Amino acid sequence: MKIKRVALAVSLACLPLVAQAQAAKTDPAISKLMKEFASAMSGKDAAKMAAFYTEDGTFNPPGEPAVKGRPAIQAYLQKMFDQGSAVLTLTPVESAISGNIAYSYETYTFTFTPKGAPPVVEKGKSVVVYKQVGGKWLLAHDIFSSNEPAPPPPPAAKAAPAKK
Repeated sequence: MKIKRVALAVSLACLPLVAQAQAAKTDPAISKLMKEFASAMSGKDAAKMAAFYTEDGTFNPPGEPAVKGRPAIQAYLQKMFDQGSAVLTLTPVESAISGNIAYSYETYTFTFTPKGAPPVVEKGKSVVVYKQVGGKWLLAHDIFSSNEPAPPPPPAAKAAPAKK
């Protein structure tokens, strides 16, 4: 019994170290950029959002083809903003910088409220590759996926009875 109490005490004493180690896995510059990115989403400004991407960046939404290039990303986002409002919350999990390339892995909650309809909430995860361009970090490749399973396919149509 005494050993269990000691083990529990040691485990509890180590919790702050685990939290500190987790925080050390994220680069402050990348975490700051992701916070700015998430904040800009609620501004419904597609041009401002697209400016976070490199000129040839890719935006990879789930279940859709990649959107390539800043102008195409801006058009995609504008179409979304025209249909409603969005709020994005990003939680950094891991990020690092190596030279002029960086990456991040984060979880997200995306709330989209279509005009005249109730909000739709999606939780998921994303991986982003960044490039430093002119001293500024920009998203080069942004890919994300929902934690929810894909919807089932529609039921197969019943075949008409064969003619005799």
